[in-house]
Amino acid sequence: MMGKISEQLMAKQETQRQKTINLVLRAIHDLKNEGYGIKIKDLIEVTGLSRSVFAKPHMRKLLSDNGIGNAKME
Repeated sequence: MMGKISEQLMAKQETQRQKTINLVLRAIHDLKNEGYGIKIKDLIEVTGLSRSVFAKPHMRKLLSDNGIGNAKME
């Protein structure tokens, strides 16, 4: 079946998503401990991730939950 993503690929994507989330959470924690008002550009600099990563729905929720940026759920 062509339209179905393999379970192996889905598992790999979920693992990568979790690694990215953990990386961002660690950066948020570190920046907060240093007393920074955190902006997305700070997270890009610290994590090395691209801006497009922070536009994904799961990342927007993570940012919103942590009071960062204008990550309003629209």
